[in-house]
Amino acid sequence: MGVPELIAVSRKYGSTPGWVLGGGGNTSFKTAEDLYIKASGFSLATLDADGVVRMSREKLAEIWRAEYPSDPGAREKRALADLMAARQPGEEPKRPSVETLMHDAFPQAYVVHTHPTLVNGLTCALRGEQTCAEILPEAVWIPIVNPGYYLSRIIEEKLASFAEQNGTPAEIVIMQNHGLVVASDTLAGIDVLSERVVTAIKSATGAAPDTSPVAPDPAGETIRTLLEKRYASVTFGANSEMLRRIQSEQTFAEVAGSFSPDHIVYAGHAPLYVEFASDSSAGAIAVGLDAAVDEYTQKHGSSPKVIAVSGVGVFGCGATEKTARLALDLFQDAVEVAFYAASFGGVSFMPEEEVEFIRGWEVEAFRTQVSTQ
Repeated sequence: MGVPELIAVSRKYGSTPGWVLGGGGNTSFKTAEDLYIKASGFSLATLDADGVVRMSREKLAEIWRAEYPSDPGAREKRALADLMAARQPGEEPKRPSVETLMHDAFPQAYVVHTHPTLVNGLTCALRGEQTCAEILPEAVWIPIVNPGYYLSRIIEEKLASFAEQNGTPAEIVIMQNHGLVVASDTLAGIDVLSERVVTAIKSATGAAPDTSPVAPDPAGETIRTLLEKRYASVTFGANSEMLRRIQSEQTFAEVAGSFSPDHIVYAGHAPLYVEFASDSSAGAIAVGLDAAVDEYTQKHGSSPKVIAVSGVGVFGCGATEKTARLALDLFQDAVEVAFYAASFGGVSFMPEEEVEFIRGWEVEAFRTQVSTQ
């Protein structure tokens, strides 16, 4: 057991479609003295030794014992500073995942935290918690809270309660509007637990979204050309389920909010929806598109990263090809999350206060910067 095995399991889940996107997710391996964890912003799919941070568990224990301010901003700033100070000598250039403490809370050697699309169909659903208790009674459900130190503290308390009640440590944690955590002393155990969760949720949904491609609408190229005057890079996507979700404001409402921190980081907190009459001229489309983007920017204080055009498709927009592609990928993920959530009572977005916390959090700004380079 060790770092090579940690890298192997990271690459496995990072490169398997449907488990993580962008720089999302994190993994760790621990001994009595050290905790090795993926550095913030690094991709699981391509992780190597340079993307692993060695942390002092003795110093992490000091963070658990410390008292922090009640103000969320001040609390997270202090806790983050202490987390940075817990890096072992020589690890200073690397930035540990903000969820390092969460990993330390598990007694098992390996911890794998992912954001599977299928699982988030459950975590982002109105009856997610109820259904989780029914189909995965051995899992610990974590209600939505701001990420960082506070989330780690909540998870630590829930894990302690589970162990006390059941006489054994929890192996599966389901985080509302966030994702999945599995913990085991072996990599084989990680695979067994992950498959157990996926099988249970898949059995409860019974279907998968139709993501087959559709013939491109001629208006797509016109709109893309117009957007390229505003953005350095624009990508385009259209498939059956995506077009179904953006056919009207009513259907779009189910993908119009923020499902998880990853969606906010890479696709923005809210996509822009635009409709044009089928007989609209290129000039009318240009005027309407400019007006819609300007209005969005004025309202939200930032340009939209995702622009959905009814009957045409979805445009991912960004400063680079990678950021534009990630924006589109995360919207596609949101479309699939909404599809699965329909089996569990319908969609449930992140509350506004959590959305604004993520939008203004320096930690996520750093993750975006590193993972989109």
